[in-house]
Amino acid sequence: PWDEEEFLANLRRRDCIAMVAECGEEVVGYMVYNLCVGSLHLINLAVKFGHRRASVSTQLMYKLKSMVGNGRFRDRITVDVRETNLAAQLFFKAQMFRAVGTLRGHYELADGSREDAYHMEYRV
Repeated sequence: PWDEEEFLANLRRRDCIAMVAECGEEVVGYMVYNLCVGSLHLINLAVKFGHRRASVSTQLMYKLKSMVGNGRFRDRITVDVRETNLAAQLFFKAQMFRAVGTLRGHYELADGSREDAYHMEYRV
């Protein structure tokens, strides 16, 4: 749901990092995360249509998980998932994340209403 301006604004931040997944010369997915004290906060994960259900997001998560724990400064990954996004909730659950809270009215919808989100966490 990010427009180009919002995407670039996040990438210009010093605490924001993006990674891409490639298949040959084609970018087929990406993730964007923030460096936080003690954690990484995943703010965007996307896979190109036609490459979904091909383990692209699983491979990106494997890379992100390799950056926490094992004596590193950060020991957890957090992500906020829309209440209505069951597919994402199930994906993160399969990745060993668990819901640790609810963020009331976290996302603003196009019609001006608000949607809750689940704050999910993966701990090493």
